[in-house]
Amino acid sequence: MKGLARQYRQYGFGEIVLDTMYGPYPGYPRNRKYQVRRILSQAAALPRYALSAILQQVRAAAGRTTPYQAAAPGLWFLIESSNVRGKLEALIATRFMRNAQPVLNMDAQVLLGRFFPSHKD
Repeated sequence: MKGLARQYRQYGFGEIVLDTMYGPYPGYPRNRKYQVRRILSQAAALPRYALSAILQQVRAAAGRTTPYQAAAPGLWFLIESSNVRGKLEALIATRFMRNAQPVLNMDAQVLLGRFFPSHKD
């Protein structure tokens, strides 16, 4: 679960950095307005995923659904919330999609350690 969350957090972070880098080019389809709408849409879906996860667990306890079906909404909650978190971190790092250079100039290990610290349990 931690690996899945980290992966989608990185996806969100990378998406914003790439959009910051290539957004000024003519014809590039995603800009700041697109990303803000997308983040708001993802955040708005989180309560629905949470409620669905609870309902599916109740259904699973009653034997009315499979364990896979019961787990799916919780996984989607984890995926979407992690992706939004990565996007928000990247918005800060790129100064709200104005400048990708601070991120691009970071040493790779510093970048990974700063935004994606590994935690050993």
